[in-house]
Amino acid sequence: MAMWLFTTLTLLSSSAGTSHEAWTTRSDRSQAPLLADTAEIKTISDAGNGPHKTAFYPIIAAQYEGKPVMNLFATRGEEYHSRDNRSVVHTYSMATLSHLEFKIDHVSRLFIRILRERFAETGHVVDLGKWLQWYAFDVIRNLTLSRTFGFLEEQRDVDNTTAAISGFMAYASTISQIAWLPLLLVLLPDIEKFNPAVMFAGKALKDVQDQEFDTAEVGHDDCLTRFRKVAKSGSRGGLQGGPFGASDVVNHTSSDVLAEGIQQSLHFGRSFMAYARIPWHMPNYRKRLTSMIQKTSYPIQSLK
Repeated sequence: MAMWLFTTLTLLSSSAGTSHEAWTTRSDRSQAPLLADTAEIKTISDAGNGPHKTAFYPIIAAQYEGKPVMNLFATRGEEYHSRDNRSVVHTYSMATLSHLEFKIDHVSRLFIRILRERFAETGHVVDLGKWLQWYAFDVIRNLTLSRTFGFLEEQRDVDNTTAAISGFMAYASTISQIAWLPLLLVLLPDIEKFNPAVMFAGKALKDVQDQEFDTAEVGHDDCLTRFRKVAKSGSRGGLQGGPFGASDVVNHTSSDVLAEGIQQSLHFGRSFMAYARIPWHMPNYRKRLTSMIQKTSYPIQSLK
């Protein structure tokens, strides 16, 4: 009990501060001999059953009609994830997404123009991490809802959306260090107002309500339209194991934008940071990019 309490308080203290990364690195190095012991692999990682999500994830659950809804990003249950994913997995295939590439081109064209006119031609310093995050979220929302957040169009953090996400992630990374602590948040319902998953679910619900399915079916294509088609077909795979319904449409639409936006912006940031820190890889990267230019769509060709 004393060891558990000490470990828990240490995790809370370090994750709430600014030195959590350094503390984690020191801990990993001190435990390296144990982690390198092949006999302990099954004990540590439960080999054979796959890795398990930590308590961090359920905090990023959405809401529908005032009730928490586990999305593909938040759930820790493999069976739930498999059932929930089965009815929409075709939406994310490369063959399907290739038909929506023009939505990415629209945002990419705007992004390239802003970088060129605002920074490259003026010599001003660019906060690339911030702009990549705005670009990623505008791309994902355009794929999902055929409209962007307006980050690039207005060149600002519209409604403080990304700032709210960053703040909530910092909060979630601390509160989730104790698996049962998030359960106590039901006593503080106002905290959910700051949950980006709940915020995105609310926006998704409005988008779903604003879009009449019968009119969207003609000459219109995005992830929301495809989710609506699944619901209209009566396919099973809903949250409770029944038919795919309105709550599932809202759930997948909101988690699409939130989870994919975060994932893609982090991926972009890590990639550019890696090339910045390892500049001798840049010539090879530019060579590969140049060789691909003729095979890509208009926005990339415009870089020539």
